[in-house]
Amino acid sequence: MKRESVLSDLEKESIIIEKLIFHIIIEDELKPVYLDEVFLDDSQKEFFKKRLYDASQGSQFLFIDKTTSVVYKECQSIIGNIDKNFLQASKNITALFKAQHKKNMADGVFVVALVSISLKRKMIFLIKLDHKLVYRYKLDGKKATLEKIKNTFIEDKTAIQKISLIDMSDHYSWDLLASERNSDGIRDYFKKFLQVVEKDDAYVLTDRARVIARQWASNNKDLKCSNENPSDYKIRAVNYLSSHSLFDSNDYIDYVIFDEDLERREIAKSSFKEYMEIKGLYGQSFKPSQKAISAAKRRNTGKTAEGLTLIWDGNSDDVNMFIPNEPDPNDNLFHIEIKTSNIAFLN
Repeated sequence: MKRESVLSDLEKESIIIEKLIFHIIIEDELKPVYLDEVFLDDSQKEFFKKRLYDASQGSQFLFIDKTTSVVYKECQSIIGNIDKNFLQASKNITALFKAQHKKNMADGVFVVALVSISLKRKMIFLIKLDHKLVYRYKLDGKKATLEKIKNTFIEDKTAIQKISLIDMSDHYSWDLLASERNSDGIRDYFKKFLQVVEKDDAYVLTDRARVIARQWASNNKDLKCSNENPSDYKIRAVNYLSSHSLFDSNDYIDYVIFDEDLERREIAKSSFKEYMEIKGLYGQSFKPSQKAISAAKRRNTGKTAEGLTLIWDGNSDDVNMFIPNEPDPNDNLFHIEIKTSNIAFLN
């Protein structure tokens, strides 16, 4: 079964850059300046590895049709014969990227890299870096050497405009992860270049974020705050989705996992992060859909063993209801307490 999650921390730590090259894109030039080789020192290799970490937190996409996608075919050719095809495929991908960008394009470089995950799965890493007065490269014919100067791009990732990590192993349920500077997803022309669509839309992801907190709390009673029930975690999830214009996984975790016991909170946060990874939510970036957190979906529902359904809005304390986390040791039953000034029988 294909994995829903993005790269795990162990997978990210195992990343090895096997080959990397960039080609130079100048807006006023008809075609890129193609290089034959790029030399990187250890700090520069570490920079690109960290950018791979960034790429592994992007939104999930699927190729519309692998049989017609030029980018996918070029990536496939690299995997088929790395030594023979890598350089030419990198040039073809760069040329396609420049050709697809019809509007003003900032001068920069387009990076193509072959990476391995856990020494077995192959991925293709694409990144567009804007030219800024933060780095330079020395050309020796068709070879380039990067030189570190003050505030080089090794130290400044704001030069990164677009980034994508393409899975060539068919190990994941997604085909690629992609993100773009100053954007909650990727723009239309970058989609057209890659020929992809979102694996899940904002409604699906928002709905998943709405319910996942309650599911985790229900499955991990030993890690949740002792005086709360699973609905409290769902309420915080909904509040986060209602008050934030862009979903950020780590901010979401910090918001949902509340506990005055700091040690238990850190353990719970780590567990919740792993659960989000399994469910394919961690690392996603999207604008929360308000339709997915409508009044009906915000409502909390519980059902007793006897078939009694409890429905309430907000925290149980707000409606004068107490739901214990554990059964009473005297009779092994949950003693639910509800206080009200009136009862209206609807049927």
